Amino acid sequence: MILHLLILDLKIRLLLLKVQSLSYGNSGVQVNQFLEIGQKPYEIEYGYYHGYTLFDKQGIQPVFPFGFGLSYTTFSIENMKAEDEGNTIRVSADVENRGDRDGAEVVQVYAGSNGADKDRPVKLLKGYQRVALKAGERKNISIVVDKEDLKFYDAGTTQWVLDPAYTLYVGSSSADAMQRQVEIVL
Repeated sequence: MILHLLILDLKIRLLLLKVQSLSYGNSGVQVNQFLEIGQKPYEIEYGYYHGYTLFDKQGIQPVFPFGFGLSYTTFSIENMKAEDEGNTIRVSADVENRGDRDGAEVVQVYAGSNGADKDRPVKLLKGYQRVALKAGERKNISIVVDKEDLKFYDAGTTQWVLDPAYTLYVGSSSADAMQRQVEIVL
């Protein structure tokens, strides 16, 4: 019985071993991982920018960007277009499975504000679509973005407002999307 308690005590002490700090990638953010018994929990405060929006703003290239996924085949996304359809914007692109295996890709649409007089994120996810393709198959896909989803809250006017223009990005992750972009003026 005493041996079991000693082993349990040792396991608990190892579990509660305080890690002084762990550097998170090249962001310089310091994170305390464990608390001692009786120590108050660390409260996480999310600022206006966090996750991939913070990485974009600070120019940090994460190893695994938001939306990243692995596949046994390779895909290409080409011929991106954006059309204003009144209350929506239709974003279309050709997706091709260039590998020798069947597979699926999640095509993501991000929007970034142009011409705003306020600070805005570089881009925000506004839509996505999963596309299953046979080896060598090519398909044109469309993702519809509602203009209401592009609005930002203006505290001065207490209104949700559209900015004058947006850059739309299409890709398989938040980093890949930066390679394909088109501007649309509203």
